[in-house]
Amino acid sequence: MANYGLLLSARLPLATLVVAARRAEELGYAILWVPEESGKDAFTQLAALALNTSRIRLATGSVNCFSRTPYLMAMSAAALQEASADRFTLVMSPGEGSGIAANHGLAYQRPVTRLRDYALIVRRLLAGETVTYRGEAYTVPNARLGFRPDAPPPIFLAGAGPRLRRVAGEVADGALLSFASVDLMRAIAREVQDAAREVGRDPAAVQIACYVTAAADPRAEPTVRASLARTASMPAQNRLLSEAGLSAEAERIARAARSGDRAGAERAVTDRMLDALAVVGRAAWLRRAEAIQEAGIAFPSVAPILLGNLTPEGLLQAVETFRPKRPIHAGVS
Repeated sequence: MANYGLLLSARLPLATLVVAARRAEELGYAILWVPEESGKDAFTQLAALALNTSRIRLATGSVNCFSRTPYLMAMSAAALQEASADRFTLVMSPGEGSGIAANHGLAYQRPVTRLRDYALIVRRLLAGETVTYRGEAYTVPNARLGFRPDAPPPIFLAGAGPRLRRVAGEVADGALLSFASVDLMRAIAREVQDAAREVGRDPAAVQIACYVTAAADPRAEPTVRASLARTASMPAQNRLLSEAGLSAEAERIARAARSGDRAGAERAVTDRMLDALAVVGRAAWLRRAEAIQEAGIAFPSVAPILLGNLTPEGLLQAVETFRPKRPIHAGVS
C-alpha cells in the first residue's frame, strides 16, 4: 500500500489549506508537503496545519539552506515538531541560484557543500547536542538549542544532481525527488542507498519521497505541459530530463529558454515527456503511484496542477481525485 502524499500550494489562502489538510487527513493521505514559495514562509503555514490536524504527517517541501542560519532552521524545526506532536519532517535544499541571488541578495556558492554542513549541524542541534563544528561552509563554535523536541524530526534533502543524492544518503533520513520518470526514481533511490551503505549506514533507513505533476481535469493538459516546460527550463531540472532519457526534449527546451521563447519551450514538451513526468486523472495516478512504490519510493506524492487560476474548489477537487484507495496513516521512521 502506497503512502500517498499531497503537495499544497502556498499561493492559496491559509484557511483553504487548513480545509484541504483536514480533508486529506480524513481521506487517508500519509503526508502533506508545504513549499516555501515567494509569498509565504513554510513554517507559519505548517504550524496552522499542525494545530488543525492530528494524524497526517507535515513536511516542508522544501526550504533552502541560504536564507536561514542552521541555528534558526533548527529552532523552527523544533518548534514545529512540538506543535505537530512529533509529526514533522524537515526537508531542505540548496534552492535555485537565481532566486537566492535576486530575492535574498546572497551569493549562491558551493550549494551542495553548504547543504551538507548545514544538515549535519541542524541534525546535531535537534538531537540536543552542544555543537562545535568546523566545516567547509560553516563554522559553529558552541551552539545549543534552549528547547529540545521529544523526538528529533526526520531530515530529508531535496534537489537534483548526483552529488546531492550522495549527501542525502550519507547524512539525511531521506531524499525528496521531483521531475523524474519512474525509471529515474528507481536509479536515484539506488544511488542514495548505495551512498548510505558506503558510509556504514543502513540503506533501508533512508526513505525516498517524490512529487508527480498531476491534473484532475483532462482539460488542464495544456497547463500541465506549460508547467513541465517551465520546470525543464531550469538548468538542474533540465539535466534531470536528460537523465530520464529525454535528452532531445531537454536540448530543445533549453535552447528555447535561452532565447526567451516560452511558447517554443512548451511546444518541445512531447507526448512521451508528458507520459513520463505527469499524470492526468485518478486512474493514471493510481497506476503511477503503484509503479513508484515498486521502484522503492516510500511516499509517492501528487503535485496538483489546477485548471486556470488557483481556487479553493480546484484544490479540494484535486484532494478528492488523488485520494488513496483506502485510508491509511503512516509515519516517517
